[in-house]
Amino acid sequence: MRKIQGKKPNLAGRGLFCAGVSALALQAGAFAQEVVEEEATEEVTVISEDAETEELTQDRVVIVGSRIQRSEFNSISPVQILQADTSRAVGLVSAADILQTSTADSGLKIDATFNGFVLDNGPGGSTVNLRGLGAERTLVLVNNRRLAPAGVEGAPSAADLNLIPSILLDRIEVLLDGASSIYGADAVAGVANAVLRTDIEGFEFGAEYSVPTADGGGGNQTTFSGAWGLSNDSGYMGFGAEYTTRNRIRFSDREFTEECQKDLVIGENGGIDDQGCELSLRNRVFNPTGYGSIYYTPGFTNTGIPNFSESQLEVFGVPFDANGDGVSDVDLESPFYNINASAREAQADLVSPQDRYSVFAYGEYDLGWDNNTSIFFEALYSKRESTINGGPSVIFPTVPGTNPYNPCNEDTGGVNCLAPFGVNLGPLDWYTIVTIQGDRESVSADVAQTRFVGGLKGDLNALQNVGLDNWTYELSAQYSESSGQSKREGILNDRLLLSLNTSVVDPSTGNIVCGIDTDGDGLPNNEQIGVFSDEDLLTVPCVPVNLFAPTIFQEGGGTFATQAETDYVFGTRNFNTQIDQTVVQGIVQGDVFELPWNGSKVPLVLGFEYRDESIFSDPDTVAEDGLLIAFFADKGATGRRDLMEAFAETEITPIRGVVGAEELTFNLSTRWTEESNFGALWTYSAKAKYRPVDWLALNATAGTSYRAPGLREQFLAGATGFNSFTDPCVVPLVARIDQGPGNDPIYDATTDERSQQTLDNCALDGVNPLTLGLTGNIGPTQSLEISSGGAEGLRAEESDSYTVGFTVEQPWFDNFDLRLNLTYYDTEITDSVAEPGAAFIIRDCYEDNPNLGSAFCNRLQRDSGGFLSSVDASFLNIGRETATGFDLNVLFEKEFILNERPLDFSIDLRANKTEERILDLSNTLAPDASPEEIEASIDDNLGEPEFPEWRVNTSVAAGYGDWTARWFTRFISEGQDDSLNSEPGQEVDFTDDYFVHNASISYSPGTWSVTVGVENVFDEAPPLVHDDGTFSVRNVPIGVGYDVFGRTAFVQVSKEF
Repeated sequence: MRKIQGKKPNLAGRGLFCAGVSALALQAGAFAQEVVEEEATEEVTVISEDAETEELTQDRVVIVGSRIQRSEFNSISPVQILQADTSRAVGLVSAADILQTSTADSGLKIDATFNGFVLDNGPGGSTVNLRGLGAERTLVLVNNRRLAPAGVEGAPSAADLNLIPSILLDRIEVLLDGASSIYGADAVAGVANAVLRTDIEGFEFGAEYSVPTADGGGGNQTTFSGAWGLSNDSGYMGFGAEYTTRNRIRFSDREFTEECQKDLVIGENGGIDDQGCELSLRNRVFNPTGYGSIYYTPGFTNTGIPNFSESQLEVFGVPFDANGDGVSDVDLESPFYNINASAREAQADLVSPQDRYSVFAYGEYDLGWDNNTSIFFEALYSKRESTINGGPSVIFPTVPGTNPYNPCNEDTGGVNCLAPFGVNLGPLDWYTIVTIQGDRESVSADVAQTRFVGGLKGDLNALQNVGLDNWTYELSAQYSESSGQSKREGILNDRLLLSLNTSVVDPSTGNIVCGIDTDGDGLPNNEQIGVFSDEDLLTVPCVPVNLFAPTIFQEGGGTFATQAETDYVFGTRNFNTQIDQTVVQGIVQGDVFELPWNGSKVPLVLGFEYRDESIFSDPDTVAEDGLLIAFFADKGATGRRDLMEAFAETEITPIRGVVGAEELTFNLSTRWTEESNFGALWTYSAKAKYRPVDWLALNATAGTSYRAPGLREQFLAGATGFNSFTDPCVVPLVARIDQGPGNDPIYDATTDERSQQTLDNCALDGVNPLTLGLTGNIGPTQSLEISSGGAEGLRAEESDSYTVGFTVEQPWFDNFDLRLNLTYYDTEITDSVAEPGAAFIIRDCYEDNPNLGSAFCNRLQRDSGGFLSSVDASFLNIGRETATGFDLNVLFEKEFILNERPLDFSIDLRANKTEERILDLSNTLAPDASPEEIEASIDDNLGEPEFPEWRVNTSVAAGYGDWTARWFTRFISEGQDDSLNSEPGQEVDFTDDYFVHNASISYSPGTWSVTVGVENVFDEAPPLVHDDGTFSVRNVPIGVGYDVFGRTAFVQVSKEF
């Protein structure tokens, strides 16, 4: 079987077609999206004519979408084929780059900009999110076999694209249809199949280097790869390895993020009005009695408290200048106080650094038996390493009035802090709101995956004796092990609190000491700390910590006064996660009979699959108990599940080659799935293709899919942490009239902006929204304990998917090819499993529904004083989700003659238009919910920045001899958050239309290939939004697809030996 040879460039993947072979090839792809988005079958036959012998030879390519073997392209399911070589030619190198720029990838997708967030797969991962329905609902395959989840911390739930080799990647096949009946559970939104190369002959070497041109630098990426392979009459084998390293991009490296996170509001003309840096204030202390917050002013004071000053003192409307330097004593916009504007904050990662390693081996050997039996194997090892700087963190521990370092402790040299008000209430407790360098700033994460596949396949010749032809079998086993480790340093909350709350002056020495007083003499007994119950304090003597030391109050974050303090309070949070997956699969397939009237064979596929998955996510004590200050507790996950599945698929073409019906084909498939924890379920799929004439094909599919709650949703042992949220039942600060020091404020109804519905819900919940918080002047922003984890009683998700489309290939003109495909899709998920956010639960209970009608109200707990104390954010079946829209593909190809040589030209357009992306929570309402309540519980995310109405990719290519020029344009339409109103002064919640362009030129003489190019040719910056309006980092919406690298030059070199 001869390979297609020659130097004709792959412009849009155009094949060479002969009679009897469809001209609608699935190998289209000059760039990441250069795909013919038609319905794909499992196998495509590319037929080429040998110029010398005029013999037809065939190369068979396995395509996702069906398990039925066939000898020509004859597809039904909507598929995109993303060719890796043509994607690399425009700078899209990795599997994550290719998939996350696909028009089918929507919603938030985890990428290198998700730094400082708590993610399902831990830090440093990348996922694909087909149709915006969630990464856990997209099945990822490698070489048509399931890729196991990988990550670290908690319970990773999705495959990590960073563990798929880049240079060894041949193509990615994306099935855009629910496919549980073909590929099993989890294929709800579709399937992404990464196909690695197995056609290597001899030795190959490749290298790629890219460098952004931004003045700040950062983001450089280098890849080296090598591969070797051989083949003979008995089989083939090959080996490949690659290494990729990417440098970090800091906020300070890009003009649009270097200054600070901005307060962006809508201007009078509808544009964006920059109000300056948002305030995130540090180097201050707070007490609700008297001043509220006062700020560190070294060497002077305007309050009488040494080194601390009030920011709001004025004389005749002029800010008070106690130190006489001509400026206000406290400039809150200064980076000394506003850490958001500090240089240290600007050193946080916009794009995290990463090193990736991959080793891949494969082979097949013919045993020489009469039934063509061969053994085959694949082995893959991949690893990623990341160290992520998430930026400075804040601490706000309480320093009791009795602490010797407290400036209001008169017993240890302090002052009466309320003297200016003419009262003395004794020592005051202070919340110290500061940043300590090194506290939770960075995390290192290493994730590795080992995957081995082995099997046996051959012909079932014995079945010919009973009239069954072309029957084959394949039996395989696959084992995957994913392991992850993360490490994060920070302040240990228990040690810090022990020090602050027990520090006293030892009268015998005058030294400050701390620890547990076990004998009641007023002094700690550090020599007897073993009696203390906390195991982390058993053998560590307490060290007094001075949170009022000058070293604490520094721009961008301070340090403890002594190394002993640092050593005592700092600790390390370690986490290890391991996921094991075993898959055993058997398939037999062949022709059952032949239709007598048209000779069409009717194939049948029968198979089974057994899958066993387990997770052991092991936190150390610091992680499990949440001992890092202001950081969540993660108890990990331990569990196991198995699935047994049986499936069948057939296809029949009752009509072929008659007037008005060149082809009518039906494909039917079904699968039975039994999950050990959720019982059994049947899924099905029915597909039809009608071709009235050769140049027109009409297609339709309908099917069901199934997803049992995954490892994370079932076995996450629980994560708890504290975060600040606004309690809508507490009197807002703007609705309080101050009554002076020592007196509680009173309620002002004229300035209360809460709705009557919110007030009524609070009253029904047993609290008085007109007085709550006034006693003691307690504000509405509370630190709440948020708990999440796997939940019992979850139901499996089920979904229905439908597609309808047509494909046209113009037959009227011979001098150019024009192909068009349009597909309408509709996917609906019921019993969607989700992890609701705390802010959503609070809002849904008190603000969005009357009469406490939200089912989420029972997830809120209040303490004896009436204040919110905890929120249960564990998984639940939250409702219905839908995704509908259109996929469009237009491919134009033409050959010109220039100087008696062909110049091949192509234009390839890929577009997705989202029509609906609904999250329906109406099933969480009370049975007697009103129509208004039901309407309020249904949210269509269409048109929001994460779900733009349009995504369009356009590729233009021209090939002449050994040269190929390419231009690639990516478009994301405007978006706006529907929760806000676009009025002047409102936070910016919208993004404008966004274009980014890539260009390259390649030269491929003989066994060499060299490509040079530029990504983001016009250096288009991402749109900027307010962080309250759209999910963003430093005003940049992330996970949408906007480029943060900027204009980037790249060069690629490869050589075959």
